[in-house]
This record gives sequence, C-alpha cells and structure tokens, in this order.
Amino acid sequence: MPTLTTTEHGEVHVPHHQVTRMAERLWRLGSPARQTAYVEKARRRLAAGPPRRSDAAVVLAAGDERRSPDDRSVSSAD
Repeated sequence: MPTLTTTEHGEVHVPHHQVTRMAERLWRLGSPARQTAYVEKARRRLAAGPPRRSDAAVVLAAGDERRSPDDRSVSSAD
C-alpha cells in the first residue's frame, strides 16, 4: 500500500486503486498548469487539516518524492 509521509501527520496509507484513479484524473486535466494547481491544492489541504486519503493519493500520483522507499516500486504482492 503506497504511503505518503508528512511532517505534520506522519504516514498516510492510501490504497493502490485510489492512487491510480487520481493519476488518471491528473492526466484528464490536460494542461500542466491545471495539473500543478490541482496537486498544490491537495498539498495545502494536507498541511492545513486532518489528512485525507484522497489528497495523499493526488500527491502520490504526481510523483512526490516523500513516498516511503518501500513503495517506489510496483509490486504484485497485493
């Protein structure tokens, strides 16, 4: 299960299907400016309040470097 590690909330575990869904959503947004705005809004929501898995999934789908090292590769163990 992919994990986003934040300084405010620690680790946020997100199901694979949710990260995949958010990656498709980012792709459908089209322009890089809209994608960046969507990801930045999710990062602001994560920093401001309680962690939501949907926001963590957006950040992970964008390829954030704060993922845990174990989740960088795709495994079929799930």
